[in-house]
Amino acid sequence: MLSRLEYFAKAPELMRAVPDRNEAIEGSGLELMQSGACVQGSGLRMRLPQLSGDEDASVLKDRLRQILIELAQAETLVTYKDLAERLGLVPPQTIHRVAGLLEKLMAEDAEAGRPLLASLCVGRLRHDLPAPGFFMTAEALGLFAGAPEGPLAQDFHVRELARVFDLYRQVRSG
Repeated sequence: MLSRLEYFAKAPELMRAVPDRNEAIEGSGLELMQSGACVQGSGLRMRLPQLSGDEDASVLKDRLRQILIELAQAETLVTYKDLAERLGLVPPQTIHRVAGLLEKLMAEDAEAGRPLLASLCVGRLRHDLPAPGFFMTAEALGLFAGAPEGPLAQDFHVRELARVFDLYRQVRSG
């Protein structure tokens, strides 16, 4: 199985053409398989977030965006676990599913030229930094270059948070 970084080597061209990862996969010759299986084809493999039969990914993504906008207006960070609970996700793989939804939001935000709402979500043990996948996705989208740890990652995250808070403070105030 290839790492997320190896998969995302191809992602910029996919995400530029189609901001939705599932549509990008479908249009790239990759195969989309359900029940937590892997996406494969053309030598690429990536695990997709698994959704239960009752959940619709689009509805969850929209709910997640609304939750993050409310948090941005309050200038508040949130953990992956807290987001999973707010979305009503149940195990297994709740954090993985949240991460997948956040990646979709990142692609939409980047395509629209908005700051990344996903920057509000931080790892509990990462000293208020998002998980490495946030930085890998930002890199695949052409927004960040560097390691998911260290001063470059911290600076990028601080700048994105400032952009998010500034935009949604303006939206809140009028």
